[in-house]
Amino acid sequence: MRYTDSEWSQVIEYIRAGDAKSAFAIYRKYYPPSQHPSFPGPNEGSLLKTLELRPPSLSFLSDEDLREINIAAALALIGGSTQYPHYYFREDFRWRHTMTPRAALAHMFCWSSFMGRRERWRKMWGGTVAIRLSHSCDPGICPHCTEAGRYMYSINTAPDLPIDGCNNLELGCRCAWVLCMPSELDATMTRYQLMPRWDVRPKEMS
Repeated sequence: MRYTDSEWSQVIEYIRAGDAKSAFAIYRKYYPPSQHPSFPGPNEGSLLKTLELRPPSLSFLSDEDLREINIAAALALIGGSTQYPHYYFREDFRWRHTMTPRAALAHMFCWSSFMGRRERWRKMWGGTVAIRLSHSCDPGICPHCTEAGRYMYSINTAPDLPIDGCNNLELGCRCAWVLCMPSELDATMTRYQLMPRWDVRPKEMS
C-alpha cells in the first residue's frame, strides 16, 4: 500500500471511531477521483455504509464478529484490495467459524462494492441498465456461478452475491457484478442472454 505506517495507523483509528471523513482525506492524498463508471472508488458515504452492512451471506455472524468484518472491509476499500488481511484485523481478533475471516472479508468487500456501484449506475442510467456476473471460480468448480455468468440481468433484479448454491461460500466467493455499458449492449447481447431473474433458472440447474 502507498500509506506510511503512521498514516495507516491513523486510518485504522478513524475507521474504528466511525470517522469516515478523516479516513477518506488520507485516502484522497494518494488516489484522485475515478472517472470510471464501473469502479468509482470509495467515498465518505460508502465507507460509512460499509460499517453498517449486513450481507445475507454473513447473517450467521454475531454482532461482534460482524463489526470486525465491517471494519476490515472499510479498511480494504481504502487499501484498494482484500489481499492484505493482516493490515485489516486486530492482532487479538479471535475467529470462531468454519468460514475463514479472509473469506468473510471478501464477501463484505464485494457486497459493499456492488452497493456503491449500483447506486452510481442507477443515477447515471436509471433502472434499465444491464449487468452481468464476472465469476472468478475456476472452470468446473462452481457450476452455479459459471451458469449465472452466462446471462445478463436488470440492475433491479440481479441476485445477491454470492449466488445461491455457490460451492465456494466457505472459501469466499469472489464473483462480482460488471456493468454492461449502454454502448456495448448490442455487442454483449450476442454473447449473453437477458435473464429476468436468477430464480428463473435452466432446468438442469434447478
